[in-house]
Amino acid sequence: MLADFKIARNAPPPSPTVAWYLTERAKDFMVDGPNGRRVEPRITSFHKPLIAFFGDYRPDQISDGLLRQYVETRPHSSARREMEELRAAIPEKLRICDFPLPAPRPPREWFLTRDQAKRLMERAHAYHIRLFLLIAMTTGQRTGSILGLTWDRVLWESGVLDFRDPTRGENKKRRGVCPVDSRVIDALREAHGIAVTPFVVEHGSSGIASISTGFRRAAKAADIPEASPHILKHSVISWLAMDGWTVDAIADFTSTDEKTVKRIYRKVNPGYLRELATSLGDGLMGDGKSVGFSAPKRDKSKQRALLSKTAKSANALKMLGGR
Repeated sequence: MLADFKIARNAPPPSPTVAWYLTERAKDFMVDGPNGRRVEPRITSFHKPLIAFFGDYRPDQISDGLLRQYVETRPHSSARREMEELRAAIPEKLRICDFPLPAPRPPREWFLTRDQAKRLMERAHAYHIRLFLLIAMTTGQRTGSILGLTWDRVLWESGVLDFRDPTRGENKKRRGVCPVDSRVIDALREAHGIAVTPFVVEHGSSGIASISTGFRRAAKAADIPEASPHILKHSVISWLAMDGWTVDAIADFTSTDEKTVKRIYRKVNPGYLRELATSLGDGLMGDGKSVGFSAPKRDKSKQRALLSKTAKSANALKMLGGR
C-alpha cells in the first residue's frame, strides 16, 4: 500500500503542462540556503519567464510560431539560455517541433581595471558588500561559491578557503580550494569575530541568497553602473593574465575551465605568444634578406589616375541609369 501511494504521489498529472515539467526539472537544482533548501537562483530566473509564457500549454501545443514569438520578446542573452532550459525540461518524444536555439553571441571581453576595482571597494558602504568584494577580487571564485562559503571551510593556519560545498555534487560550475593573501585572512578574522551565522558573507542575522542589489548600488556610486558580480571573476583572470601567470595556474587558482582562461588570456596579454612569432620569423626570414620578400615597385601616380578614371565612369553610368 505504501509503495502504491508513493508511486501515485510521484506520477505526473493526466495532462502535464510545461509548468509541471519545469518544476520537476528545478528539483534537480536544489541547494542549501540561509533559510533551508531552495532552487538555485539562476534556475529560478530562467524558469520564471518560461512559466509565465508557456506555463499553461501542454508540450504538444508548442509550435514553431509560438517559440519564435517568445524569443522575440526576450533579450538575446536571456533567450538562448531559457530555450536551453525548456529543451532540457520537455522530453523530446513529446515535442511536435524542434526547439531552435538563438545563435550565441561572442562573449563580451570587458573587465574592471584595478583602479575601478579599488573605487568599487571604496564606494561600497555596506560591510557585507565590501567583504564579498574582497573575497571575489582576491580569489576569482563565482558569486554562488562565495555566498555559500561557511566558516568551517576557512582554513586559518594554511590561509586557504575551501569553496567546495560538501552538501552538493560537482557540476560544470567548478568550485575549488584557493589560497588567499595574509591580509585577506586578517580581514576574515575580524569578520569572524562579529559573525552571527555560519556563513562568511552575512547580512543582519542570516546568510545571503543574492548580492545583486547591494552590488548594483555600489557600482553606481563608483560610476561603473554596467559592472556586475559576474564581471569580477573575468577581471581577476584578466589581471593575472596581464601579470604573466600561466594559463594552468590561473585556471587552477580561479577554478575556471582552461578554454575560458585561454580566450581571456589571448585578449588581454597577446604578448605571451610574441616569442613564438619571433621564433618563426627568425627561422624563415632571418635578417629579412635571406628570403628576398619585398614589395614590387609601383608608379602610384598612374594607379591614382586609373582609379579616378574608373570612378568617373561609374558615376556616368549611375547618372544614365537615373534618367
